Amino acid sequence: FHQGKCVSADAKIIKIWDHAGAVDASGEPPTFASIQPPADVNGLCAFPDSGLLFAPLEAERLGAYFIPALGPAPKWCHFVDSLT
Repeated sequence: FHQGKCVSADAKIIKIWDHAGAVDASGEPPTFASIQPPADVNGLCAFPDSGLLFAPLEAERLGAYFIPALGPAPKWCHFVDSLT
């Protein structure tokens, strides 16, 4: 869980679910956001108290994603707040 949301990942997609107890027509919790990285996902790390997510991928570069609706940018990379 991160900032009141459930964050999950499999090899192809990262999903962020609303964890308010509501369900959609299919009986599933509504999807808050989904990210489809360019390579397979090996894991997921949410930086505490921020909207920053890291995902090790089957690629040379690490996947780094900032979702302002989840929280502010960490102090050490405050410049990403101005990118959105």
